Amino acid sequence: MLELYKKSILWLVVILSVSIIFKSNCIDSFNRVNDFQYDSEDLAIGAIAAQHYHVKSGWQGLGRLLAPGYKWGSERIYLENRQSNKGLSYSKYSSQIGLQGLVYSKIGSYVYSKTLINTFRNINCFFLSIILVFLLYLLKVKYGNLFAVIWGCGFIFSPWIVNFAPNLYWVEFTWFIPMLIGLIAVSEIIVFKYKNWILTLLIFISVSIKSACGYEYLSTILIGMILFPLTELLMAYFVRKDHDKVRNCIKVLVSFSISAVLAFCFIISVHGYLRGNGNIFLGVKSIYQQDVLRRTSLGNQYNFTNSNIKTMESINTTIGFVLNKYFDFYSNKYQSNIVLGLDGRYFKAMSVLAICLLLLRYRKSNYLLIFKDEHFYILLISLISTLSWLVLAKSHSYIHVHMNYVLWYFGYVQICLFIIVHDSLWHLKNYCKN
Repeated sequence: MLELYKKSILWLVVILSVSIIFKSNCIDSFNRVNDFQYDSEDLAIGAIAAQHYHVKSGWQGLGRLLAPGYKWGSERIYLENRQSNKGLSYSKYSSQIGLQGLVYSKIGSYVYSKTLINTFRNINCFFLSIILVFLLYLLKVKYGNLFAVIWGCGFIFSPWIVNFAPNLYWVEFTWFIPMLIGLIAVSEIIVFKYKNWILTLLIFISVSIKSACGYEYLSTILIGMILFPLTELLMAYFVRKDHDKVRNCIKVLVSFSISAVLAFCFIISVHGYLRGNGNIFLGVKSIYQQDVLRRTSLGNQYNFTNSNIKTMESINTTIGFVLNKYFDFYSNKYQSNIVLGLDGRYFKAMSVLAICLLLLRYRKSNYLLIFKDEHFYILLISLISTLSWLVLAKSHSYIHVHMNYVLWYFGYVQICLFIIVHDSLWHLKNYCKN
């Protein structure tokens, strides 16, 4: 019992420490971007402020509280705690349901505090810390200490993960819950009755929550969800020849995929119902014509027009141009590091080195053996995970170069760094022996 108590205290300290890092960026303050994504966060704060001043109307969970002379001033207006709502108006944001704003404003309806908004930011960081620390623990058990340490560094030393962490709009912790559930599904230390059924239900809930908070990055999140189950399936089939494991992994992948699709369809139907004033068909049609065509590869100059020049540029740009921009990591708006101490200009070199080291493992045998390498599958699937959004949401990625580089941290950066460190240490050890 005493040992369990000590371990619980230790893990709580780790979670709190990671939470503090996410909130303060005390380790890598050089890469902290002041007011990062504050224009988006203003939509969530606007919901809190509008609730406080009783000016909100409609179903939208997000929007901006406006006052003459203010730009993105929802937080400032809220903190002023005015005695009346005269002159205030609410600009609704209809591109999503805005579940996060509904939750914030509901809590805000019971209490007013000048620290409330910052408290929500702290809670977001705390939730993200819980999810990632749990994820790292399971990675440690399954893949070893070095794997977990490198992945942990990839999270806490990433300027992108850290900058997104406290943001009230993005609720970053929702991004990694499906990945955690996928890892639990193939974890041998977590066993309970009806495990697959319960986890499938949790996938439905987690994907529903993410979709209700915004559809951004959904393809990357869903492929991240199956990252470890799919890797387990490929290894069981090609390497271990474990047919029982293959069948179980297929069940997990099929049930998770169906559950995730149903969750998305459920939320898009609710969103369509609200946006269409009770008519799901009209609402979904509006979402498709005004949002899907504007932000995804489905839009082109023949089926979508807009007076915004930048928007039309994003519609007409090519997927190749977008991919080239995101592989040129240093061209991001902030010229940020990949992780603390690793310059963004080395992103391509990092990728090539990881592949070369993987191939080097089999130089004395058969290079085709790479298709039996667990690390290769994690690298490949995580790469596909990132590229999925850059390709499917080509127009969104073209516009949002100030934020979409975070997509590289759904496993790709981490596994590249792990392969480089792991294989370098192995070669160094062999060199020293000789």
